[in-house]
Formats: sequence, C-alpha cells, structure tokens
Amino acid sequence: MRVIDAVWEYENLGCKVQEIIIEASDTAGSLAENLSTIDADYQVVKLPAEQVELSEVLHKRGFYLSEALMTLEIATDESENFRSAEYHIMTEEEEDNLDKVIKAGLFGTDRISRDPHFSKGQSAQRYVNWIDDEKNRGGELLALESDGETVGFALLRQTGKDSCHSYLVGIYPEFAGKRLSYLIISSGILYARGKGCQTLTTSVSTNNPGSVRAHLKMGYLPIKIEYVFVKHLGS
Repeated sequence: MRVIDAVWEYENLGCKVQEIIIEASDTAGSLAENLSTIDADYQVVKLPAEQVELSEVLHKRGFYLSEALMTLEIATDESENFRSAEYHIMTEEEEDNLDKVIKAGLFGTDRISRDPHFSKGQSAQRYVNWIDDEKNRGGELLALESDGETVGFALLRQTGKDSCHSYLVGIYPEFAGKRLSYLIISSGILYARGKGCQTLTTSVSTNNPGSVRAHLKMGYLPIKIEYVFVKHLGS
C-alpha cells in the first residue's frame, strides 16, 4: 500500500490527514501490519472494488465506509448531437461570486460535509481551495450560460495529449430542478472535444445518485470503482 501525507488537507480540516492507497500486491496480513503504523488524526483508505475482501481488515480496525468513487469515461465523439450551454472562462468577479455560492452551501453530498467530525464550513472551504489548486495546475474554470443567464460552472483540465478530466461541475441553486444537468455535462464534453481530446473522465461519488444517473444517461461508462473508508483517531 502507499501512504500519502495529505499536507494540503491541514489547511482545509485543521488536522493531520493520511491517504492510504491499496495496491494489487496487498494482502490481509500486510494491510493489517501496515495500518498499525498509521497515526494520522483522519485516515482515508481507498480500496479498489476488485479487492473488496480486504474491507474486513478495515472494519476490524475501526474504519467505516464513507462513499464509493466511480471513475467514469466518455469518448468525446460519442455523439454529434450534444446541445451545450454557452461557456466562457470565468472572470475574477465571477470566481468571487462562485466562492460565495459554495460557502453558502452549494455542495452537501461529499464525505466531509456528511462527516459529523467536520463542519459544513470546512467542507465548503475545501472545495474553494480545491478549485484554486486545480487552476494552479492548469485547470480552467468555466461559467456556463443558458438563455443569457449564468446557470452553473465547470472545472476541467487537459491531462494528456488526448485526454481531459472534469473535476467539478455545479448548477447554481436558483436554477436547480430545471433539468439543466444535460447542458452542464454536455458543455464539458464539447470543451474536451474542442481541446482535441478523445476522452473525458470524471469522478462521481455514490453519495450523489443524481449525478451518477445524469452522467450514465449521457453515455459515460464506469472504468474504476474505489470504496473509501475513513477513521478518526481516538473515536
């Protein structure tokens, strides 16, 4: 297994965080032995679905299932009939407004937001910091428009010559329930196509079944599933 000191999370959560990545060579014995050396306040284990039998080791050591992450992929030429929202790179003023919307509670299905050990405010700040980090890595933050109104946003980054990843999309609260998911997701696909990318990937939490359903309906297919287990030291 690989252990990553998630030092960036200290700013978000105010505690020491370690991420444990289970690898194909891990066994129940080796996992149990290595977990005994982990001392972070908040421990996050990512377990591939193919090794679900190792979840027994995690349960015995106080870890509990927080979510499953599905990595989805679509070919950008999957359809020539996508109707997209208009989009443009966000201005600084639009980014400031997005920060306010996020801090007001735009997202509520992530594992941090649903964890009683953390606050809604910490979850929101984590999204704001995540967006800044991805922009620093070359990601582009798009404002999405429909009928002349800004209805949502998308954060995407080209990850290879022929590939792009959609990190985060969202519909502003006043436009929720107006069947705009199709437009929002289509925009990302057409953005990637415009960059010359053949594939677009994204990660979706099973804590948000609406997002899972919308992406699958658009033609995305799952290529990887990870179970995310967490543990709070001393709890």
